[in-house]
Amino acid sequence: MSKKINYIVIAGPQSSGKTTAWQYLKDKYDHLADFHSEINQYTLFKNTQLGSIAVTAEMQIKIHQADLSRIKSIMADKVQVVETCLFHLVYYALIIGPDFYQQAWQEYQQALSRFDLKIIFIDTTPKISFARRRENYQQRITNEIKLQRLRGKKADEFSRQTMAKYKQRIDEIYPWWKKVYQDIDFAKTKIKIDNNHQSLDKFLAEVDFAFQSFTV
Repeated sequence: MSKKINYIVIAGPQSSGKTTAWQYLKDKYDHLADFHSEINQYTLFKNTQLGSIAVTAEMQIKIHQADLSRIKSIMADKVQVVETCLFHLVYYALIIGPDFYQQAWQEYQQALSRFDLKIIFIDTTPKISFARRRENYQQRITNEIKLQRLRGKKADEFSRQTMAKYKQRIDEIYPWWKKVYQDIDFAKTKIKIDNNHQSLDKFLAEVDFAFQSFTV
């Protein structure tokens, strides 16, 4: 029986550093592995300037379908490194509901069964996530206010309400990040990295160590 290919998923809450980790590994190990960036609303849809708070259930279903299609299309014999992947389950749970969550869980498990699934989970608390994202959120809000040509009190109210939605989404979804990580029992190996306060160099060193431990 041939050895299964390593399928490494890098995941974590908003602004946890998962994209930074993915890009760091890609820059360093592109010759050893195939790297796949996250499939999300920005890669599949137009007019999603406001990000995750503007994503509908129908859009999440299409994201899931695209995610599964990519997993099934992989025929390479190299290590695969993927951002988020089955951790889209956190959004399915919150936005779509338990029935689709269970269906998607089973579909991910089946699609990934031909690989050795290994996970690098980067943990960041909601407070830290929101602090890191706030400037980005404000820019999105400013752009949307210009697009809608809002003025005065309407602009202020839109800004306040939208920022509150961003914070609420981060707070609501965080327990699901932890739950999905804990419940994935079909992964061969899982490593959690805390990235709340440590320096970038230390964080990337931990990411590098995790990657090497998965691939030796």
